Amino acid sequence: MVELNLTFIVQLLLFLVFLWGTHRFIIRPILRVIDEREVERKNARETAQSDTRRADALEQEYATKFRACQRKHHQRAEQARRAARKKYLADLGARTKEADQAVAAVRDAARTAAAAERDRYPALAPALAKAIEKRLELGENAP
Repeated sequence: MVELNLTFIVQLLLFLVFLWGTHRFIIRPILRVIDEREVERKNARETAQSDTRRADALEQEYATKFRACQRKHHQRAEQARRAARKKYLADLGARTKEADQAVAAVRDAARTAAAAERDRYPALAPALAKAIEKRLELGENAP
């Protein structure tokens, strides 16, 4: 059995002082550091989540602005294409009109030349007939 003597009481007091000192100078500071780290980790997690939400919102905003900018530039490009096509068609119409006028002028000149040649045809006909006859005779006599 356990005897209660002075040695036992001194050992018990020293053990209690050791427990108090360990608790006061080792366990409390460790628990305080653990609690501080937990608070820091929680704050960092909340900050990261809020930063992520803000980044998502900014990304959404920039995507919206980018799409609007793309639409604007596509509209401008389409307007430029339409203007270029309109100018092309106007130029084509003007060139076609010029070409038609040139063709009409050449056609009128050809008609005038043909009419002049028609007037000379009765005078040329006998000579042409003789030339054809001569050629045909050569063709029949050819070996």
